[in-house]
Amino acid sequence: MQLNFNQISLVRFLLSATGEKQMDRENQEVDVPLKLNNEESIQRRFFFKNTQEIVDKVNQEINLLTTAHNQEVEELRTKLKEKNPKKEGLEDTEYNEQINVLVNSDTELRKKMLEVQNKVTTKLEKSNEIKVESKTKKVIKKYFEKYGNDVGFSVADDKVIEELQTILE
Repeated sequence: MQLNFNQISLVRFLLSATGEKQMDRENQEVDVPLKLNNEESIQRRFFFKNTQEIVDKVNQEINLLTTAHNQEVEELRTKLKEKNPKKEGLEDTEYNEQINVLVNSDTELRKKMLEVQNKVTTKLEKSNEIKVESKTKKVIKKYFEKYGNDVGFSVADDKVIEELQTILE
């Protein structure tokens, strides 16, 4: 089965939660866990095991990209603070806001940010061959049909849901 990172993430979520929310002991909103029977639980573990390496690799690559970009932002912020020292009587929050405006208006940094976003998007959309047995696909299909168009998904998930629908048919 060919799946990209977003599709893998959605399937992992579908096999872990119902898409509904509940309050936990600390009064925080959390996902309602999906209760699976023994065979379904085995198939969930099988899917998670077969996708873990891909998930870890993509997360690590994205983390490296964003860390490098954040470092560039901090270097620019430091340079701007050197060029634009804080004026006497100016509150720290006001000064930081001024520096943030200068950082955000830097065209080179914006270009680099767009490059990072494009690289991240490419990594998220890259298709991966996942070993999925017919039993596993049956469980994924069952819970996708049950919760795939249910609550808990954002508008951004619509494309991924439609793609998964096609793959599972």
